[in-house]
Amino acid sequence: MALRVTEEMLKESLSKELEQGEELLEVGYAYRAGTKFFFVGLTSSRIILQSVTATNKVKGTESLPISEIERAELEKGFKFAPLLRKIASEKVEHSIVIKMKDGTKHVLRFGPIMGMDNKRCPDRILERLRGPE
Repeated sequence: MALRVTEEMLKESLSKELEQGEELLEVGYAYRAGTKFFFVGLTSSRIILQSVTATNKVKGTESLPISEIERAELEKGFKFAPLLRKIASEKVEHSIVIKMKDGTKHVLRFGPIMGMDNKRCPDRILERLRGPE
């Protein structure tokens, strides 16, 4: 059975991965295709992805250096859903699509997962990645 996720839980877990001088700017809970769940943390230099089990036990950590990100964009709703479902899903789920300079692509989906409505997290992450305009 999955456990409820809180922002404090995310910050506590992700803080263990910080390097000297780093601080968490944004945190969220996301998933990839299938059942791969992640605690997501943005710092000034990277995006931290902590792979977690259904009981929120950390299985591993991956870093996406901001300097290696070629492009990041927002997708709203379920991309391949029928039109009416896609429109309805835009109110529930947002995704960040990150393309790295080496050609790899990461799609992180944010929504009301395990009781935490964090669909605005990708908007805030993208705002910080783009910086002041």
